[in-house]
Amino acid sequence: MPRSGHGSALSRSGSRSWSSPGFGVLTRGGPPPRAAGGKPSFAALEAAVRSLRFKHPDRDIHVVVDATLRHDVSAEERPQVEAAIADGKVVQPPAGTEGRGDALVISIAEEVGGVIISNDNFAPFQKANPWLRDAGRILGATHSQRVWVFTWRVPNAVSPARPR
Repeated sequence: MPRSGHGSALSRSGSRSWSSPGFGVLTRGGPPPRAAGGKPSFAALEAAVRSLRFKHPDRDIHVVVDATLRHDVSAEERPQVEAAIADGKVVQPPAGTEGRGDALVISIAEEVGGVIISNDNFAPFQKANPWLRDAGRILGATHSQRVWVFTWRVPNAVSPARPR
């Protein structure tokens, strides 16, 4: 998946959890998530999570980031990323995890019956996890004029490969 990947999740059926691939929110929210020079912004991720918590205070939010995040943000934000990981505010998949952060987000959401917050289609994972295309399982995130907006979405279906 193109480095979008992770989100938050909330529950559909009484569960209180949301699973959010942080990197997905981080890189897909428009200009503020990227700092000058096109680097992802950890401050933007924190703003998105704050907005989500404000709008849904009764939900447990799991934020997942790729291990590369600490290297992709600006040098000024690296200590914040390291502290968030050390404090358990964000989690990253163990080294060598097949599917990286996306796989962890999907696993968390499946385990807790949660909702994934991401703009990703999770194409490589749809066949093994058909519930990803069920209504009420994925919430998209958009940043518009300093406001985070979260809307329900269904990922595009993966087309079967055509023989050449």
